[in-house]
Amino acid sequence: MKPNVLVLALGGILALVGRPADADEMTTLQQLLKENQNLSVQLDKNEKVKGDIAKAELAVKGADSALKHAEQELHQKGAGLLQQHQNIQGQVQQSGCPWGTTQQDKAFVDACNTEGARLNAMLQDVQKQGITLVEYSRKLQEERAQLSKRTMDWFDKKKSNNADLELLQTARTDWVNRYNAFVFHSETYERLKRTRPGAEICDQISATDLPGAARCLQHLFDGAAR
Repeated sequence: MKPNVLVLALGGILALVGRPADADEMTTLQQLLKENQNLSVQLDKNEKVKGDIAKAELAVKGADSALKHAEQELHQKGAGLLQQHQNIQGQVQQSGCPWGTTQQDKAFVDACNTEGARLNAMLQDVQKQGITLVEYSRKLQEERAQLSKRTMDWFDKKKSNNADLELLQTARTDWVNRYNAFVFHSETYERLKRTRPGAEICDQISATDLPGAARCLQHLFDGAAR
């Protein structure tokens, strides 16, 4: 049995009211529009997070490069101080001064004491530099630990966001399939595609053209309401 259709005469123009097919289509179109909007918001959000993560990755890599350079310099300075200490020890042995003994030759004793003072001053300077390097080494170790934490945080966020994006992309493909299956087989589309605007707006969309799909759905929604 055909559904009852109420015919209204408005200024000599006939209008059809209460078409069940259009009502069902409008409900489906509303659902698809809402899904489209929510999916677009989530994709935009995750793409922004992806961009922020990419910036964080560059910052982490830059910090790691700078820290590696500092660690290399520390190693070189440490090796240099070790070489200086060995050179000083060599000068002590080559001086010929019998430190710790008693000598009668005052001039010899004075010369050895002068040389000893000079070598001691050099050793003290090397020791001070060594203490500074040790402190600097601890600072670099702390920076390395902090950088490792930043790297892990960045890696975890990237992994989580990529997983979310993968799910969203799967949902987008599913949505597009359902969109195409419904839109291009709906009575509203069959009616509207005969008009120039409908044919131009509601063409097959790609999996990434969500804004275009939204425009088509809105056009169909408005058409179904008429």
